[in-house]
Amino acid sequence: MVRTPAVYYDKLSAILRICLDLYNKYGVVSLDKLIDEANIGERMLREYLKDLVALNILIYVGGGQYLVNQDRVESLIRLLGGEPKIVDFIDPSLVRGMKTSREITVRITRIFEKLGIKDVLDIRIKERVRGEPQKPLPQSVLGDKLILSGVCRKVILDDIRISGSASTYVVRDYSLNIHGEPFAFLTIAYVGASAFVGYYRNNMLVVDESVVRSIPRFEVYEGRSPFIEEEPFYELVTEYPELLGIGRKLAARLISELIHYKLDIEILEEFGDDIDLYIRYHSLLPHGYIISARRLMELQNKVYGAFEKFLEIARKKNVVVAGLSIKSHDNLFVKLLNNHYGLKLMNVNDDNVLLFLLNDGDTTAVVNRPVERGRVRIDNWYEFYMKIGDEILKLEYISYGKPIEEYAKIRDLVYSSYVVRPAQSVIYGPGPVVMAYDRAQFHANEIERLVRSILDGTFRSFMRAMRRGRR
Repeated sequence: MVRTPAVYYDKLSAILRICLDLYNKYGVVSLDKLIDEANIGERMLREYLKDLVALNILIYVGGGQYLVNQDRVESLIRLLGGEPKIVDFIDPSLVRGMKTSREITVRITRIFEKLGIKDVLDIRIKERVRGEPQKPLPQSVLGDKLILSGVCRKVILDDIRISGSASTYVVRDYSLNIHGEPFAFLTIAYVGASAFVGYYRNNMLVVDESVVRSIPRFEVYEGRSPFIEEEPFYELVTEYPELLGIGRKLAARLISELIHYKLDIEILEEFGDDIDLYIRYHSLLPHGYIISARRLMELQNKVYGAFEKFLEIARKKNVVVAGLSIKSHDNLFVKLLNNHYGLKLMNVNDDNVLLFLLNDGDTTAVVNRPVERGRVRIDNWYEFYMKIGDEILKLEYISYGKPIEEYAKIRDLVYSSYVVRPAQSVIYGPGPVVMAYDRAQFHANEIERLVRSILDGTFRSFMRAMRRGRR
């Protein structure tokens, strides 16, 4: 039976999920257990496993047993905040591996052929895409070329302030037990946001003259803790209990975005007159969700309101604001390639394709972003990709009327302030963004540690009081 790229991708993805589950249970992936779980013949299964080994996801140790490449998988889980997809493993480390060995290149080429993306490895197609187009590009593309070669400039950062901000969240489920039996269940979302206003002098980041802010802030109260600013509890009601987990995660993400905007607004109001570029980690505005739950709709509307206030202050202070994404799952550029050059790329995103089409210092053309379903309409929304070293970054921004000038400013300041990924960090990009992200992660972890200790201590006190009451 001939397997289409879609069938191959779905089956490879399913086998990857089973491998991760087996590894989490047993610490090893054995062929025998995999055959039982995957419901597929041994010969075909071995072929899929060879491909997962070639993608450096699995490590074959002999005797029909495999290990998961934990460093590779766990770093992606931390970066993405969830289980990685097959396309997430088409990354710079894979490209570097292909450059070191012809054997690896041949194996990866075969996998790309099965996935329907072999065209990205064809040098003739790369030259064609990087050259002058044979027909006019769509009106949404600014300029007459899809790829701009070597346009990024290293500028001297002197008396320059670049601000980065980031937020994070994690949802935890707890069971409070009495004598081993559940007494109560709790779901708590831990959120945190941080901003780093980096000051550069003579091409050096001056930490002493930079500013770090994190929220929520720790405050001490005596007696009853006043929840004055906003109601911190959100009750989700649904006729489908299996949707509660999704609703809680969505609510947590919306709350984290809301506090992220509040911090952005605070920073712009206090330091905006001196900031040359403000970069938010992730999209400027979260992707739209089609939701009907009242509480979630209220939260989403608050997020939109905070976004509009953030933009209003940025315009007032003439600060260019950009959203930076890495590991983007968008496919806007892939659609352009397919429609304009007659390619048939599928099962991939822009990030995967541009790894092979861009060189260090290249960017794509600026594209006017179309309206997205479920997201409020935003005029003058532009985006482009750039490559720094081996990494692909996606930048989006709201133009104040000069999209090409703003693109050039974002491009050069990001390129000049980019730092090699720190060993302890899972993200890469301009120094202020990396520092803000790492600080947000640390802050959320501290909140979780503090709340867990308070929860544990309070529940123990409650149990002691209950016992005294019985006596």
